[in-house]
Amino acid sequence: MKLAPYNSGPTPKILSLAQATWQEFNQFLSKYQWAFDDPSHSPRSIEIANAILNHGKKGACTTYRENGQKVVLRPLHTWAFQKAIEAHHKIYYVSHGDLALLYFDVDLHYEWQSQEDGLQAQELLTSPFPHLFWSGSTRGQNGYLKVNVWNEDYEHANTVFARTQSDLQCYLAYHRCLADFEIKGRLGYVQNGQYKWQQYGKLPIHNDWTFAKLEEFKSKPAVSLRDLEAICDRIEAVIPEKVLEDHKQHKKSLGDKPPSSDGYFLVTPAIEKLLVEKHGDLWWQCMFLDRKGGENETWLAEKYYRPGQAPISTHHCCDQDICRSYLLRLIVSFSRASNGQSISNVSRSAACIKVSNSLLAWSRKTASVSGVAIAGSNSVTVVPKAFANRPTKSIPGAAPALSNLPM
Repeated sequence: MKLAPYNSGPTPKILSLAQATWQEFNQFLSKYQWAFDDPSHSPRSIEIANAILNHGKKGACTTYRENGQKVVLRPLHTWAFQKAIEAHHKIYYVSHGDLALLYFDVDLHYEWQSQEDGLQAQELLTSPFPHLFWSGSTRGQNGYLKVNVWNEDYEHANTVFARTQSDLQCYLAYHRCLADFEIKGRLGYVQNGQYKWQQYGKLPIHNDWTFAKLEEFKSKPAVSLRDLEAICDRIEAVIPEKVLEDHKQHKKSLGDKPPSSDGYFLVTPAIEKLLVEKHGDLWWQCMFLDRKGGENETWLAEKYYRPGQAPISTHHCCDQDICRSYLLRLIVSFSRASNGQSISNVSRSAACIKVSNSLLAWSRKTASVSGVAIAGSNSVTVVPKAFANRPTKSIPGAAPALSNLPM
């Protein structure tokens, strides 16, 4: 009788969904330019460059800002993927390494754009790129394309990505597709000591991510820069640039009114930008207490809508004092409740993170609530003066609202 050989090797490790997802995605991603929940939670270019140029040295991820604030940049790793999958935090990313992960962003931000337009764009883009991985979003579709950039110059690769975006916009225009389209998540890198910032893509793992979806993503092969250039050559050979110019003019003529439903209109990125410029990142939300929606969308009553302007509320500056007082009490109660634990353990809501970020920014300007602040990319600890000498723990998932962020 012949016996099978005895195998005394180690038992293969069973990975969690977060570990397996990180293992697959980390080959595409920059570990330093990334953010939780909102691109404004990102570190600055100079902080990213410092971490990359001093990699392996003590203090490489630590810098100080103009106001003396200490910033500790936390590299992207498995822990962030666990929070994204389990607590539904969004992860914003850019590419870095031998493989890029391009984010095909199909958006529907206006009243005259329908879900059918988004599905048409998805179908049209899948034709030249059958290896796209698609993930639905609230207002549009998101596609992910793996690109092999091994031994390629990053600047040249990003130029090819920009050309691909322009030509695909022309391709969609030729088919009279009204959806908006951009390619994000391009390659971030250091050149001549300066970090070349890239526009963020968004990973598909924060909503209903499963092993089945991970396997589908893993099954998609990468294309090469030559493949992208070949597709661009074909488009440019048959569709003149004027097609895109005329299509843009047609879309502009349709107006910029956002979608509306049941007496409310959607706050689009353009409208939110106007609100932030006028009232600040948090305070504009305090001024529209009857708003609807959740983390992904915000809807305001139609009575506030003003074409081409920031929506007007009946609440004015005096209400901001009430908001500030309330928020201060809220943060103090969080501090007492957490007893040194992270805010995410007290409340996982994105609103709480925004509250802490905005109060931190406001506290730097207001002597009555000034304290010691130690902040880092996607991690911030706010230490009131009375507790400044006590040991504290970081608050993963939160970061200060940053101004003048290069996007």
